[in-house]
Amino acid sequence: MTNLDQLLEQSKQLTTHIISPLHQPIARGLQQIEQQSKRLLKRTAQDEPIKMDNRAAFLLANKGFDDRKVTDALDRIDLSLTFEPLHGLPDTDIQGYLRNEHENIISSAIQEQKTRAVHDFEDRYHRKLQKDWVEAKQRIMQELGYQQQDMEMEVEEPKQLGEPTKRVQRHGKFTSNPRLAGYSAVVQSINDCRKAGRPFNPLNTFAATCEQLATDSQQQFMIRCWNLVIKMLSSRSQRLDPCYPGHFSKDYEQALEKNEQGSAFRLKMVHGARHWLEENYTLWVREHVRNQRYEIGGMPSVFDEVDAIISLRFKRNNRYIIPWLDHKIGKFPFWAHLYTLVRMGLKDQGLELIKRYAHEFENSKERMFPVYYEHWMNAEDSRLPKKERDQLLAEWNASIRDYVVDAKTPPKGDVFKYALYKIIGRCEVNIRTVRNNDVITSTEDYLWFNMMLLQENQVKTDAPTDRFTLFDFSSKMQQFGLAHFKTSATWFMVLLLCGEFELAVGELYKDPYFSLDAVHFAIALSYYGVLRVPQTPRTIASVQSLVSSEQVGTHKVHYFHYTRMITKFIQPWAQSEVIHVLPYIYTIGIYGAPLSEASDRQQQREYTQFVYGFLRDILKTCTDYSLVLGSVRADGGGRIPGSIETYKHLIHLKDDHEFVDQIVLVAAKDAEGDGRYRDSLQLYHLGFKYNSVLHLLSRRLGDTLAQHGMLYDAHHDKSKAVLQTSEGNLPLDADPVASAHAVLEFYKHRASAQLDPKTVGTCETLIAFARFKALIEAGQYEDGLTVFYQVDIFPTTSDFNAVTAKANAFGQVDELVARVVPQSVLLAGDTLLKLYELSKSGRQSMDKQPNEQRAKQLQDRFKALHLFLGSLQYRVSSEIYAKMNRIDVLIG
Repeated sequence: MTNLDQLLEQSKQLTTHIISPLHQPIARGLQQIEQQSKRLLKRTAQDEPIKMDNRAAFLLANKGFDDRKVTDALDRIDLSLTFEPLHGLPDTDIQGYLRNEHENIISSAIQEQKTRAVHDFEDRYHRKLQKDWVEAKQRIMQELGYQQQDMEMEVEEPKQLGEPTKRVQRHGKFTSNPRLAGYSAVVQSINDCRKAGRPFNPLNTFAATCEQLATDSQQQFMIRCWNLVIKMLSSRSQRLDPCYPGHFSKDYEQALEKNEQGSAFRLKMVHGARHWLEENYTLWVREHVRNQRYEIGGMPSVFDEVDAIISLRFKRNNRYIIPWLDHKIGKFPFWAHLYTLVRMGLKDQGLELIKRYAHEFENSKERMFPVYYEHWMNAEDSRLPKKERDQLLAEWNASIRDYVVDAKTPPKGDVFKYALYKIIGRCEVNIRTVRNNDVITSTEDYLWFNMMLLQENQVKTDAPTDRFTLFDFSSKMQQFGLAHFKTSATWFMVLLLCGEFELAVGELYKDPYFSLDAVHFAIALSYYGVLRVPQTPRTIASVQSLVSSEQVGTHKVHYFHYTRMITKFIQPWAQSEVIHVLPYIYTIGIYGAPLSEASDRQQQREYTQFVYGFLRDILKTCTDYSLVLGSVRADGGGRIPGSIETYKHLIHLKDDHEFVDQIVLVAAKDAEGDGRYRDSLQLYHLGFKYNSVLHLLSRRLGDTLAQHGMLYDAHHDKSKAVLQTSEGNLPLDADPVASAHAVLEFYKHRASAQLDPKTVGTCETLIAFARFKALIEAGQYEDGLTVFYQVDIFPTTSDFNAVTAKANAFGQVDELVARVVPQSVLLAGDTLLKLYELSKSGRQSMDKQPNEQRAKQLQDRFKALHLFLGSLQYRVSSEIYAKMNRIDVLIG
């Protein structure tokens, strides 16, 4: 027992550094001790060592590592104690335990966040890389003219409950889309009027077309946007007068300047925008009153409608539920009525309402308000005289400015009165809203309130804080951006109200559902001269946007890349329906100028050159030139004009000769350089360059003969078919020899075709060589040699003088013919050898002359050819010389 007691005491001493002597030890039962022992074993037990793979051991050994030492070192690492405290904690040290757990949690969180950050970085990196790659491919494909015929775009359209639904918009046939067909008809009308020199009204025509074809609420909204642009350019009028292209171009150019003309044009746009907002609000009031079935009589006045809308908004059970409405004047919410009239743009009716209760103003704090209102209403720039404005500001600062603090704090006075004073006196212009949802209820209310505070004409007495122009309004709205206004249609409307037409169209084009509308907005604005474009059409904007910007003073000026938009828009139909896309290309001519004009219009001439290059690119994929370029009349006397020639003046082509030189012939040379053989022939033919057609045919035929390619079919003559052709198109065939023969006959039967005799002779010679070669290969040796000697190039006798004369004359032969002469002479020499062998063997039954005499004649002819070929220095290869020498030995 003594030993056991001693052992117990010693075991207790083992935990003295853990258990404080101030605390009693916790007595555990056997079951608790067993559980704690198993838990301790589980935490400290080492796993069985993992056996190393033989291949891993071999690899480590090759690198100079001892696999046993490495394994032992790894086994000694105890990961189970990773998050254990460095020094043991007493069981009762709760604070130490919690501190250790807190540190463990922080360490785990840091490690987890680090892992997540690495994962997020890699994920975003790959997504950004993929996005950049897609944009790069898109840009490259566009620059290379890639065309996708049946593109599909997913468009998100809000449902009735605000949930997005996806709709697929297809680019099928040009005429299969009713909206596109309707818009394109207007574009065609624009070009027809430009061609005839008549004024036109694109905006109202586009608006009417959009109204006819609108099928949903978003298209209805586009009708309102068309009307907005009409209002801004006409200043309140419902319709623009027909005008010529560029009608507002000078005014719009001056709109960037801070001078009288620029201020006047900006003010004109502001007045039109305000009137549009007011008109829309008036329509909403009447529609809302009608939909709520409010009884206002059969012939309601404006005052009845205003009373109805205020009652619907603020009355319940015949009592006004808004406590801050002021009823002192007229015993009704006078200020709410007056504000609503002003919001509807009915200032005259507002003055009438004020005069109706003028006697009540005399004894009120606002006795000067009728004077303020009348001055404000009658002023052209809505500016109060300095004396009246100072009085109004005194009233404002005394009490009215404290009516509204913020949207959460209840107002201390009538907020409608607060809003009217703020508008009329332009009080605290730096705060451009009313922080109350009963006054500013919508985006359009907010925009209208801001535009009522705009002041373009600055005077010396204005404080710096009173400055608020259209430029300032635009900058503020651009800071909000699309994310604030939620939908692209609303954002488009906001930018139009700011006068930022370039940015508005560019932002609308980004939405696939509205891209069609954006294109035709751009066309209409360009017609009126209110769409600013860069100095050169080849400036490349970013893939996402068609707009580039430039900082000019304190204002950012935007430029719309009109040519790139047209290029992207017509791509799906540029090959299959080229006749429908040409009118859109003609609209680029609005920014162009004739190439022959003075150097001060270099920018416009670059746009003209772009159009010409664009049309030539379109011709590369065109399958029918007759509709685009026209066709030559059957008698060769003139051309039936195509679309480009009909509208040539729209792209600054002054006459038919310039059309041929700038479009047809340049396209023909491009086709020739690209190896598009048939296209180049047709284009040269349309350009009346018949000698160029024959020269190209001859070159093609010479290449074919030199390469031992296609041969002339001696039994197939197409000349009869050519003579029966009633159209002016070239009779081309897949066989270059047949084509050359048919075209040559085609031109010979047209008196208007002025052909160069040398070019004709070259073509006829090459055709003869082709016939000669074909007859020889068909075994008709005598007929073949007859054709060969009909070409007046080769000597028929070995007389030295005759051979020398032919050799000297050979220098005048066209190079296309000279290339194939050595091979033709070799073939003729080989044919003479075959006939010589036949004559010597006596099997030439058709020969009427004695065989010996015939053999000598053949020998003489070969000798003549041999001498002739020898006199052509540097033109004959050594291989041909060797073969001729071999024949000379056999025939000699």
